[in-house]
Amino acid sequence: MRMILSERNVEPGAFFVEFETFKKIYQMLMRMADNYKKGLTLMQFTTDDDIAHEFKSVLIQSLRRNDCVSRAGNNFFVLLQEATALESDGVKARIFSLLPKSTAEKIAEKVGIEFYYEDFRVGWQEGIDISYDLELYRQNYCGCIFSEEERFSKDIR
Repeated sequence: MRMILSERNVEPGAFFVEFETFKKIYQMLMRMADNYKKGLTLMQFTTDDDIAHEFKSVLIQSLRRNDCVSRAGNNFFVLLQEATALESDGVKARIFSLLPKSTAEKIAEKVGIEFYYEDFRVGWQEGIDISYDLELYRQNYCGCIFSEEERFSKDIR
């Protein structure tokens, strides 16, 4: 039975479903959240048709495999399991940071804000080269506990 029900050709990122299926998943997860005291966050994003395809791709790529995404008209809906309000804010920031520059500019124009873009990668390689020339210590992770765990877990594999 598990073989029949299991996913095939599993791709990374969020699970995208039609809106009717999304509603059923939401109802089931709400029952589970009530029973097991687990958090469930529902987010809604409204887009124009001209950026909807790009936005859908960014949503799917920037979310976890156990998160669920759907679209109804110009609205995208996202279900995050076991996410606090702070984590949900982080997810929103990640989604918007991954939007292509042209899409971010369209959104900024639509909502009437100035869009500022700067590529902070300029000079990055030069800094690395200088650190090697000066024989400075360079750690191969950012320093947060999550990247440190990832660094060590790769050694185990």
